[in-house]
Amino acid sequence: MKKNIILLIGFLLFAQISIFAMDCCAKDDGHAGHSSSKHKETKTGGKDIVINRAVEPENIGNIICPVTGDKIDEKTKVAYEYKGKIYDFCCAACIDEFKKDPEKFIKKIEEENQKKEGKMNMKVKDPVCKMEINSEEADATSVYGGKTYYFCSKACKEKFDKDPKKYIKE
Repeated sequence: MKKNIILLIGFLLFAQISIFAMDCCAKDDGHAGHSSSKHKETKTGGKDIVINRAVEPENIGNIICPVTGDKIDEKTKVAYEYKGKIYDFCCAACIDEFKKDPEKFIKKIEEENQKKEGKMNMKVKDPVCKMEINSEEADATSVYGGKTYYFCSKACKEKFDKDPKKYIKE
């Protein structure tokens, strides 16, 4: 009798785990119209993640968060897969914002990459503190009036964003 009860409990646990696993694999995140690969959201902590697939997604390699314009910290970055490409963000909240209008933010990333190709490591001046920095090493950026401004720190960016006209001579 005890043996039968133990076998029954074992069978029920196994069945429950199997159903849970199938349910997890079958869920979709509701993004109609996207590619057949599921969207993946992962906190990388600066480490590469290996995902087994027939076709590996392309890592875009953006170093600036398309939502905030801040430089992405390799230790705390968060990645999100969309249409077979992996995009990096400074935090999970930015992924939520990205999901609202992905194409808008993808355009920003493409513009960043074009600038990176054409203007690698140019000297720029932080408009707030007037410090000269390398554009690639800027901790943050803001776009105002169609022009990109580079900052030595997030604090300078925040001051600029509150009142850009105060720091720009037009």
